[in-house]
Amino acid sequence: EKWRQNFPDFAFHKARYEELQSGFERKGLCYITTAVCETMDKPDNCYELTTMRNFRDTYMQQTKERQALVEEYYRTAPAIVTFINIQPSCEEKYLSIWKKYLQPCLYDIEENNLEQCEKRYTGMVQDLKSEYNISFI
Repeated sequence: EKWRQNFPDFAFHKARYEELQSGFERKGLCYITTAVCETMDKPDNCYELTTMRNFRDTYMQQTKERQALVEEYYRTAPAIVTFINIQPSCEEKYLSIWKKYLQPCLYDIEENNLEQCEKRYTGMVQDLKSEYNISFI
């Protein structure tokens, strides 16, 4: 009900199996860093995305706790991006995310402050979950 009140143009509806299945293709799910980079007209293989993916695939896979954070991110990030995308000022929001979280995180990686990047990125996810009231995931 709350969703319908806040987003009347984006109603939930029943879908066929094929529609649901196609929604799980990689191109159907957009993640925060990808959405930010797309807003900045950066390609999928840009330095920023490549660096962040490498961070995820190496450092964040070293412990079960970090792996769990990555899994939580995969569950929540598409919902966060969906909420941002339906806002009239979504480009401004993505640029704000870039300046506040992602650009400093990229600098942390370049300076080999990987733990600081982890804290910054997970803090971003928690802040956005709170901002968009994403507690059901």
